[in-house]
Amino acid sequence: MQCDRIQSGCTQCSRQKITCPGYRDSSQLRFRDETGVIAHKVQIAKKKRSYLPATPSAITSSPSGSETSPLAAVSESQDDVEDIPLSPLCLDILAEPTAITYFMTSFIIASPFEEYLPDLYQTDPLANDAVSSAIRATSFATFALRVRDASYMKTARSNYAIALAQTNAALESPQAAVLDRTLAAILLLGLFEAIIFSGRQSPESWTAHTLGALELLRIRGKQQFQSKLAQHLFIQTITNIRTSCIQRLVPVPAECLKLHNEAMQFLDPDDPALRIGPIIDRAASIRAQAKEHPVPELIYQARDLDQEVVALMDSLEPEMRYKIQPKEETPAWAYLGLSYHYPSHRVAKFWSAIRMVRMFVNELIWRGIALGFGQPHPNTSRDEAQCDTLCKCSYLENLKQLAVGNMTEVATGVLASVPDFLEPTGNRGKFCPSARTLIWPLNILLTSPVYSGLTRKYAIFMLNELARDLNLPQAVNAAAFRGESEDAEDWLHLYHLA
Repeated sequence: MQCDRIQSGCTQCSRQKITCPGYRDSSQLRFRDETGVIAHKVQIAKKKRSYLPATPSAITSSPSGSETSPLAAVSESQDDVEDIPLSPLCLDILAEPTAITYFMTSFIIASPFEEYLPDLYQTDPLANDAVSSAIRATSFATFALRVRDASYMKTARSNYAIALAQTNAALESPQAAVLDRTLAAILLLGLFEAIIFSGRQSPESWTAHTLGALELLRIRGKQQFQSKLAQHLFIQTITNIRTSCIQRLVPVPAECLKLHNEAMQFLDPDDPALRIGPIIDRAASIRAQAKEHPVPELIYQARDLDQEVVALMDSLEPEMRYKIQPKEETPAWAYLGLSYHYPSHRVAKFWSAIRMVRMFVNELIWRGIALGFGQPHPNTSRDEAQCDTLCKCSYLENLKQLAVGNMTEVATGVLASVPDFLEPTGNRGKFCPSARTLIWPLNILLTSPVYSGLTRKYAIFMLNELARDLNLPQAVNAAAFRGESEDAEDWLHLYHLA
């Protein structure tokens, strides 16, 4: 019997004189992730495929002759799939809904796309525009990694080429250029570049898409804040730019800062990305200055910024905080026997951003003082100077030790967060797709001699596990090629943003 969904309880429950349990959120019914099952069936079918063209009836008809969708066709029993000869084109048709479902229900969890992309896709799933093509491209790319089949990556690249052409055509139209779907397509193209990036070089294509999106924000003007979707797109674009800058040791563009300030009157100031955004701006500026013109004043700027980050941490609401798991729920392999549990992986990602900022600024403090910046008597040892406790060098030494303590605390937080990214069941690998957001902070733990040997060893071990489970060998290669060139680490932020 069909539920009529009348408020505040359905008629069917009323007739049976029972309490209506309520209605499931319809948004939760849109996608069901059967990736593991269907991917297995598709792989079996590939082994038995023939290279004869598939007939329409083999794709769209059930044995009884009734029409069915490709998803329903591939969801038949395993024996049925094995008996159907499939061409490569047919396999792509069968895999598309599975790839999109995996992308929407698994891959984009913890990313900004999670907030709006499923709804945007569902508004017109049959649209033949840049967004739809870009969704197919990213879906097939992530699916290719998931099932470890390069043939799907070929399909992904074909859809990417189509999406790129459609996006360029939209940008040439003054009317289409300012549409939300055009900006969403650009962000998806950037995501595709992040997915396929092999590392060990500067991500020029991704950066080009990101800077192009910044220009689009400027053109879109104040009217872009009239919808929730547009606000999500704005915040995601600004966050991508900020994060790229702090990793590449360059200041955030003035145009980006200006747009942020103008937009704040339209946005929710409690949004986590907006709360940490100005902190990332300052951290990027300090790191850029330290690279080009290191001066003692930067040590104190970094100190003040770290204090602001701590204040932000202390002000977080309960729903933004993590809990330390009891020992019986902590894996035996957990770092120092600690396991942090977060309300969601988006919250865990926010804490990763906080910790990485603290890593950067405390490393700058420690290294600057270790190199002698700001010392009142740089050519004399502290013992030789016979200075008192009020001497500036005493303060700097204490500040240096404080930075070491902060870095140790942050490293513990990063490593204790790893168990929270385990799959709840063991049928899809050890780590869930959103665990890719751990790759950047784990690599940062390898950049400084301040971190203990145990910390570095554990970080390398976990990077190897993530690289194997998520089919991302470049994640651990970054550690192997560290110091080889300036570009060796210039792309790690892509995992945090993807």
